[in-house]
Amino acid sequence: MTAIPRQRHAAATSQTRPETWNLVDAGTRSASSAMAPTLAVSLHDVAPATWCACERVLAAVAAVAPIPVALLVVPRYRGVDSAYDRRFLRAIDARLTQGDEAVLHGWTHVDDSPVRRPFDLLARRVYTAGEGEFAALDRMDALRRLHAGVGWFAARGWPLRGFVAPAWLMSRAARAALVDTPLQYAATRRELLLLSAGQTLFAPSLCWSTRSRWRRAASTPWNALLALVNARRPLLRLALHPGDADHREVMRSWQSELHAALQVRVARTEGDVADDWIAHLPPEPFTETTVESRADPRAFDVEGEVSDEAQLQAHRPRERMSHGQGQGQG
Repeated sequence: MTAIPRQRHAAATSQTRPETWNLVDAGTRSASSAMAPTLAVSLHDVAPATWCACERVLAAVAAVAPIPVALLVVPRYRGVDSAYDRRFLRAIDARLTQGDEAVLHGWTHVDDSPVRRPFDLLARRVYTAGEGEFAALDRMDALRRLHAGVGWFAARGWPLRGFVAPAWLMSRAARAALVDTPLQYAATRRELLLLSAGQTLFAPSLCWSTRSRWRRAASTPWNALLALVNARRPLLRLALHPGDADHREVMRSWQSELHAALQVRVARTEGDVADDWIAHLPPEPFTETTVESRADPRAFDVEGEVSDEAQLQAHRPRERMSHGQGQGQG
C-alpha cells in the first residue's frame, strides 16, 4: 500500500464525536439558508465482482427517478484489484459524468482482524459475515488502508470526498485516523461526520438485510417504521446493496420508500450535503470540542484503543472566542 501525505483536520474522533448538529435546530443555519428536506441514496460494495448486480439495482433506482447515487467503491474487493476490469472503470467514469459520486468503501471489505470477545464474534462474524474491515483496526493499520484507498482513487482520476467503512463498523482508533487523511467526510449508519468542520449531522439510514428469509421479511415493516419516525428529519439516507437485486420483494420495498421520499425531498449525494453544510458554517464558532489526532503512539494501547489520558483530553473543550469577548449575539 502506498502512503499519501497526511492532512490534518480539526475534528473530534472516537471518544468525543464532533458536536452533533440537528439540521432543523442548529443555530448556525439561518431560516433563509436552512437545508431543504434531502434524500441521499448510496449503493454499497461496488466492485467488478458485484457490478452486474449493481447495474440492476441502479436500473431499479432509475425506474423510480433519475437521481444521483453515491457509489461506494472497494479498491481491492476481497483481495482482487478492482482496476483490472476496464469495463468496470469505464462504467464508473460514465456514472461520475452523470452526477454520481464515488466514495471510498474500505480497502478489501474483509475483516481479517482477530476476534477477542464473544460480542465481536456475533457482530463481526455472524451479523456482518466478516465484512467489517475497519471494525478492529488499530490506528496505523487504518491509516495505511485509508491512504492506499485515497491513492487508488487518485490513480483513476476520480474525485474523492468521502469514506464509508464496510458494514459501517469502525474501531475507535480507525475513527480517530480519519482526521489524518484528505477526506472531507465519513458516514456511519446514523451520522454524517464533517471531518474538516469537526461536527456531525444526524443522518439516519434505511437499509434492507437480505442474508436470510426472516431478515428480508422484517426489513420491509422495519424500514417503513424508520421512514415514518424520521419523516421530519431534514436528511434521510437510503442504503442499497448489490444483493438487493436477487430479491424482487426487497427492491419493490425500497422503490416504494424511494418514491414516497422523493415526493417531499430533493435527492443529493452525501458529498454535496457535506459541502453545502460546511459552506454555511459561521467562520468562528464560539466553542469547539476537539481531539488532536497525534502521531504519538502513547495515545493508543496495544489493541488500538484510546488511552485513559487521551480520553481525558478528549473531554476538555477548547474555547475559541471571535474577535473579542464583548461581542453580542448577532
